[in-house]
Amino acid sequence: REAEQREEKRIADQKIADDKAEKLRKDNEAKLKKIQDEKDQVAKQLEEKRLADEKIKLVLAQRAEAELKKGDQEKVKDLIADLESLKTKYEFKSAANKNLYVNIGILLDKVVEHIRK
Repeated sequence: REAEQREEKRIADQKIADDKAEKLRKDNEAKLKKIQDEKDQVAKQLEEKRLADEKIKLVLAQRAEAELKKGDQEKVKDLIADLESLKTKYEFKSAANKNLYVNIGILLDKVVEHIRK
């Protein structure tokens, strides 16, 4: 009879220990899930912030480029005027050089046309 009682007590103690272990396991799983959810949320927020920062940088770069282009337009006009003036700047006497200068004028026209596109 005493052996049966010890066995019943051992089984009851084992059940209590198993129940405690199961409860502890479930508690730990819940804590781990909560931590993982928080980690995922922080990662999502960081990614959203990174994307927003990239967008801001892109917009700022586009604005800066637009500002630079405003000044460049005047320079491009001056460049075209300089190229146009080269076509009439020199006079040559020999036929070969006159022909060469005419061909250079044609090339300058092509360059100016390319710049305007």
